[in-house]
Amino acid sequence: MQRIAYKTFREFSTQDIIKVSEYVSRLELGKLFIDEELIKFSKLPVIRALILMELKNIKSHRVLSNYLRLHEEEALKLGFYKGEDNKLMIPNQRSLSYFVTHKLMQNEKTIIETIVQKIREIAEKFDITFDVEFVKPINKPVKETNLQYQKEQKLIELSKRVRQIVYPKIKISLKHNAKYTKSSILDVLVHSALEGCFTRGGALSFKQHAEKSPASNTILYHLKKHDPKSVKSVFMKVSDEIFKLAKKSGVFKRRRLDISIDYTFQHYYGDRNNPSIVFSKQDHGTIKYFRYITLDIVENGMRFTLCALPAFTFDREVDLVRELLEYAKSKISINRVYADRGFANSKIFSLLQSMGLNYVIPLPEDKGIKKIVETITPPFVIHNYKRGNGTIKNLVLVQGRKGLMKIATNIPINNHDIELIENLPRMYGKRWGIETGYRTKKREGLVKTTSNNYAIRLFYFLFSVALYNLWALVNLLIILELGLKKFVKRIVTFKLFLKNLYEFMVT
Repeated sequence: MQRIAYKTFREFSTQDIIKVSEYVSRLELGKLFIDEELIKFSKLPVIRALILMELKNIKSHRVLSNYLRLHEEEALKLGFYKGEDNKLMIPNQRSLSYFVTHKLMQNEKTIIETIVQKIREIAEKFDITFDVEFVKPINKPVKETNLQYQKEQKLIELSKRVRQIVYPKIKISLKHNAKYTKSSILDVLVHSALEGCFTRGGALSFKQHAEKSPASNTILYHLKKHDPKSVKSVFMKVSDEIFKLAKKSGVFKRRRLDISIDYTFQHYYGDRNNPSIVFSKQDHGTIKYFRYITLDIVENGMRFTLCALPAFTFDREVDLVRELLEYAKSKISINRVYADRGFANSKIFSLLQSMGLNYVIPLPEDKGIKKIVETITPPFVIHNYKRGNGTIKNLVLVQGRKGLMKIATNIPINNHDIELIENLPRMYGKRWGIETGYRTKKREGLVKTTSNNYAIRLFYFLFSVALYNLWALVNLLIILELGLKKFVKRIVTFKLFLKNLYEFMVT
């Protein structure tokens, strides 16, 4: 069975994504099953349909029958045919259930299960992706009395699907005869993040769920094969795939989206000569940190980390911001850019202006602004304010919740736009969405480590970003698919999502 599955994969060696129906149609099942004519159908097409059902995570015979009717071309490839009236002859739910219960021998059921298992193992080992799709949003909202059950079922279903689609994109170099699969390594990392522990502790406690799971030294051995450049490349592709799923599922229907840019830091207590660290003010007994820069969508109900990059000591800030913005522009239409006062410099302002992007960035107080504040009563707008080597298009002085704010913006505005001026602090408040995301990633999604190897540190951080995005995506899809009328707070906790991401594989 493994030879049959592997031989069929070789026929698709040049394809990035394989259609399940195309693959299953080429399996040489005649060597494993004796074909026979049933009342209206041949046996082998039905068996192929059952294999397709498992590989695409179709949850019932009713859904399988409907899927085949809606995808006529795929049904024909599996071996079904059209009758005299040119109508596609597809078994209904009752016929499929009867076939499985009364016509399929127990040894044949075992063969089907083994085939599916071998296909999944080989696909994972060689990073092969099948065309698994998400369910379309339903038209009618779910009744309140049934909502909790439906949420639980959708969480299980979607966790399986995002796993199937995203896990193959995370490259971990394994030999064809490796003892453990890539999924088993990633499952241990997810479990370690969930438990808030180091890889060693996570690997040990994971054995309570699955005895055949890799030890921490095995995991670290494989992760050390990466360098920071390859880790960045891997997770850029992962980010692309997650965003593609989100867009395809209708999550980002809004035409223009607000984004925020910021740095985040990880404490480091090792050698100060490590070339990957940066130095900053002392916190928790250290001035040494690993630093990353991220760009997040900060719309209410749609918070999503679009891109994350390592940020080293000698990286030019303007180049990092440019890379983030160019990536974001390739994915979405940007409405406004928010950043904290650490980004308030002429190079960043010029970059944003040259890219045609509106920005809202507060300024730190300097001598020039201090003099202005002494003579002008807010709210007030100063046009073409000279600061350092550059010019700020609009300097807005306005009262925020915690005192006077000095905001740099290129949004068209003047002193008569009182409503817009007074709304700027609220608009800037969206930026805090990125801080909330950092807390979730670091506290609940980050595997702990004391490793000096920056590739491992970067892998863990970017993996936490991927988990955060998958959690955000699954929440949004549950809301859409259950027909809820508006975006609400996360209806599935991050910890519950992480648990579901691996739990069905080990129960």
